[in-house]
Amino acid sequence: MNLIKKAALAMAALSCATTVAIAQEGGGIKIGARLGYSMQNPSDDLEAMAVLMTGGYAVPEVSAGMLGISGGIVINIPAGPVTIAPEIAFMYRNNFTVSLTPVMGGDKIEATQTDLAISIPLLVKYSFIEDAYAQAGVQIDIPIKAEVCSDETSDDPDFSKCEEMTGTKDKKGETSWKRASVDVGIVAGVGYMITPSFAVDFRTVIGMTTHSEMDMGLFGKVDAGSITSFGLGATYFF
Repeated sequence: MNLIKKAALAMAALSCATTVAIAQEGGGIKIGARLGYSMQNPSDDLEAMAVLMTGGYAVPEVSAGMLGISGGIVINIPAGPVTIAPEIAFMYRNNFTVSLTPVMGGDKIEATQTDLAISIPLLVKYSFIEDAYAQAGVQIDIPIKAEVCSDETSDDPDFSKCEEMTGTKDKKGETSWKRASVDVGIVAGVGYMITPSFAVDFRTVIGMTTHSEMDMGLFGKVDAGSITSFGLGATYFF
């Protein structure tokens, strides 16, 4: 799916959400802008994959991604005792860093995986006490650009510090890491309306789908497991 198709899908999702909002009776609909920060935690499958990737020449260490930022639109639609809250956002995130320490000595190499993605959460909010609410739902993320960037150096003119995760073979016949085209996760969290126009929230997104995979030849295709994120957000309603 190319960039234009991804953007069209995202715009269609927002259009549908807006249409539903306008069609609701009784008012109370709010549209706001949300900014978010998140940290990403990969599953243990990624470290097992990294061991296979090194072939024993280095000791891998996987660390969590400490940077995730997002910005987008939120629509709160009252529906009886709950509120339906579709969102759409653009998101940049550092999912994880893999450090490779050569067994026979030498400089440590670090590689970081990053995404630029469109994020589409669909949440249900329930106010359990005045101004405080619980939220749960599903989130779909569509990566627009996924890269692995390392601090490795080389005299090879074809060498690049950043490699897109397309799953294609390079000039040397080596297959690149392949990023999943869609991520699906379960969302759970809490929030608080500080004023009628301003809210803060905490949410976790538990990844339910494989983040990426690589063709390991004799080992077949090995996947990197899922990504779980923890984040804070602030929403201003117009």
